[in-house]
Amino acid sequence: VSPVRHLKDTLPLNAVSKSVLRLACHYLTEKYPNVQYYPAYELLTDDLRDYRFYQPDMIHPSGVAVDYIWEHFSDTFLSDSARAFVGKWRNISSMLQHRPLQTGTAAHRDFLEKLLATLEAITEVSVSAEINEVREQLAKFFPPPTQSPA
Repeated sequence: VSPVRHLKDTLPLNAVSKSVLRLACHYLTEKYPNVQYYPAYELLTDDLRDYRFYQPDMIHPSGVAVDYIWEHFSDTFLSDSARAFVGKWRNISSMLQHRPLQTGTAAHRDFLEKLLATLEAITEVSVSAEINEVREQLAKFFPPPTQSPA
């Protein structure tokens, strides 16, 4: 059940909608032993029951609330190794999103080569698309030296 409020339908109808969804989730977890309900809605409305955990629009959870719910979710469902990978990936993702002020510099090349080595060392998941993207950037800004005729 999403913790996002649907105020277009009014608060009372939002509550009815959430309760219907919650009831359906309950029935599914009772009927199927391999189905689990994750209480994101309850975490926001009960654990974090304060408007400071909402964005200024008073509809969406704030970044603090999202982080809190994510930590709870990952502690509940992810293994230690999966949580470690998520932390590692967060840093790599930040590197992938980095946009240099000056492309084509030695520092930029060093950064891309370090990123490429980091990606190539990942064994947990396929990162071939990311590796290809970094290789393309390296080739674009730093083409291999051409050999002069003998």
